[in-house]
Amino acid sequence: MSFRPWLVVVLAIASPALLVRCSLVNDLGPLGEGGREAGGVPDAQPPPTSDGARDEAPAAAGDASHVIDSASPAPAVDARADAMDAGPPPNAPPVFLDAGTTTWCDGVEAGVFCADFDRAPLPAGFNSSDGQFLLLTSTHASSTPNDLLVAIPSEGAGIVSSKLSRGFSQRADNRAVLAFDFYPEVINETSSGMLIAALDFLGNGQAKYSVRIAYNQGANRVEESFLGSPPDIYHATFNLPEGVWSRVRVELSFGGDAGPSTLGVFVNGAQQGTLESLSPPAGLDGRPALLVGGVYGTGPETGWAFRYDNVTLDVQ
Repeated sequence: MSFRPWLVVVLAIASPALLVRCSLVNDLGPLGEGGREAGGVPDAQPPPTSDGARDEAPAAAGDASHVIDSASPAPAVDARADAMDAGPPPNAPPVFLDAGTTTWCDGVEAGVFCADFDRAPLPAGFNSSDGQFLLLTSTHASSTPNDLLVAIPSEGAGIVSSKLSRGFSQRADNRAVLAFDFYPEVINETSSGMLIAALDFLGNGQAKYSVRIAYNQGANRVEESFLGSPPDIYHATFNLPEGVWSRVRVELSFGGDAGPSTLGVFVNGAQQGTLESLSPPAGLDGRPALLVGGVYGTGPETGWAFRYDNVTLDVQ
């Protein structure tokens, strides 16, 4: 699949992809190593409360070289505006609404984390924004005015990571439900892979665990990674149609410490396949870190472009 001309213009100003300290083979098995770079939940530090959704935990200290703190100024969008307007379809700069205007997240149940990208620049409700390939636009949102565009140029072999992340102090002892609107625009259908969302549980360094949604050879699947051993577990594949918005929902149910746990995947409300078993390790620290974007991927020979909107996480 050839990379669209307008994306090349958008990305002419982007710096080269970030190199991550690990190596990959063609499938997504070793992508678990990306969790260490993505940010997790610290050990027993009382987190601050920021936006009233849920308590958030700061990123782990080891991630300092890869994370832009939310207190840092957001990347300027003005310099990109002219480039975004060149070529069909144009990507207009974001339009931020004031507190008196209703957005999609205003209709979400209290206590559920929600990011619709409509009120503030990046990191837009997350703790941090990491990487050069993230951009808010007001051109093609699932719910107006804004969406998050991840646009990664065509490159040779290498590793890319460009993501938003947020840690939570609330424990997912019973369940965690992650949902988001997703629009695949340019998908790499070769052997390279890309993580597009993840829930990392890294607070207990002896029981690391990550559940993530990935592309592998053009198809989607949920993966479990233990960031070392045992090997990653790959669940059944499903497909997200290109060129349209889909609502993706991943439901994780936990049965106590290493107890029976299940995974359910839904696209536009329709369950994909059947419930599958999960294998969280004993001693898991249930405080998750949420990651969305080009979380971690290998050599995008044909590039990537996909959009997010209306990201929610319910932890119980």
